[in-house]
Amino acid sequence: MPEGPVRKNRYVSAFRHKVDEKRRIQVPSEWRSKEEKDMEFTLVLWPHKDRSDACVMVMPPMVADDFISKMNALPLGAGEGEAVRAEMAANAHLATLDSVGRIALPDWMSERLGILSGGMAVLNGMWDRFQIWNPDLYDATRDAVRAVASTAFRKLQ
Repeated sequence: MPEGPVRKNRYVSAFRHKVDEKRRIQVPSEWRSKEEKDMEFTLVLWPHKDRSDACVMVMPPMVADDFISKMNALPLGAGEGEAVRAEMAANAHLATLDSVGRIALPDWMSERLGILSGGMAVLNGMWDRFQIWNPDLYDATRDAVRAVASTAFRKLQ
């Protein structure tokens, strides 16, 4: 049995949206909660395979709190604990949705990912969080992700 409450399923499907001149990306309306207009999201550059900055993981507060708790459980004096806390914090940003439901990526984050003004971005739902990808890299990773997911899915049955 899973531990703790099962969170409301909110972020499903994948969407391609244009990135405006201020690096803002529209979050799908079905992902936005009317009760949580001012919710602060934690954006973290997230690794995939051998890339340390493959996408942005966008975490609502409860998911971010869980992630931080897991990092804090690592010993402070140990090299791994300090390294992961320092790396994740250095590659993180806090953001809220604007009045029309867009999230803005900071310059440094959008440049590292190649998600630039006038281009496109992919928002990939992950049930309780979502990712923002450069479309070319997203497309290039799908076969590998599907292969891993297929194996992992069997563990859920």
